[in-house]
Amino acid sequence: MSLDQRFFRPLGFLSIFAASPTIDAALQAVPPFFRHGDYLRLSLTLVGIFGALLLLLAGILLCAKLPFGRSVAYWAAGVSIPMHITAAFIHLVGAHALLYGVGYPIVIVTLLRRATPPSGVSIGTEGSEAPSGTRQNDGHLRSALA
Repeated sequence: MSLDQRFFRPLGFLSIFAASPTIDAALQAVPPFFRHGDYLRLSLTLVGIFGALLLLLAGILLCAKLPFGRSVAYWAAGVSIPMHITAAFIHLVGAHALLYGVGYPIVIVTLLRRATPPSGVSIGTEGSEAPSGTRQNDGHLRSALA
């Protein structure tokens, strides 16, 4: 499927913006959890770091306008959202972490889905070629009806 690449850079910056605080906070939480032997919270934190690193990678790929960044963003959201919801249920994270780990990935994935036209043809190439056997005047009628 072809994507409208106008959305890649803004969504890439949003992905980087959402991943940075998560990585920072999670890296600060790892040593105390390891010292105290709280392996449930440690494992959730490590999964959160993995999801945030995927989101950071997706942001870099989207800023470079590479379509593979969309797939990485989907994987990052798939890892980040369930982990942050689970962590919120056991009071490991607060509202800010839910915003960065659940809210932003949902917005990013939703906008990435909206950036793909339903026909699978990018907006820039849609209607660029006239089918053979049509007259030039038919183009005005088709654009008026669409």
